[in-house]
Amino acid sequence: MSSRTVPERINEFLVRCAGRAYCDHCIQERLGLRWRQQVQLVTATLAVTSGYHRSSAICSTCAESKQVIAYVAASQIAKPMLKLPMPVVEISKAERRRSRSMVRQIVAAKPQLRHGDGEQQSSGE
Repeated sequence: MSSRTVPERINEFLVRCAGRAYCDHCIQERLGLRWRQQVQLVTATLAVTSGYHRSSAICSTCAESKQVIAYVAASQIAKPMLKLPMPVVEISKAERRRSRSMVRQIVAAKPQLRHGDGEQQSSGE
């Protein structure tokens, strides 16, 4: 009899077969476990941890569409893409210099704020 616990055995199996999805029934059969409820409890717990993905998909063993779980390396976990595509605009060095110069002029022309009261300083004080 193995000294490893059921969760350890399931985790090691999924890590060893990284990227392949398995349903609870097939995990139970492949590891020779007695109760599928144990497998369901472990896979449901793993599903909320980083590195695992659980969804409805095709099982790698029985080829049926079921709830499956797969170990996915941390670097492969899909992150939501929030960036919008930005158009590439080429500008010349001269245009960049003009832009920087304009920014400096705008910053220099801004009235200074007094510390604390947030009111603008007038030049006549």
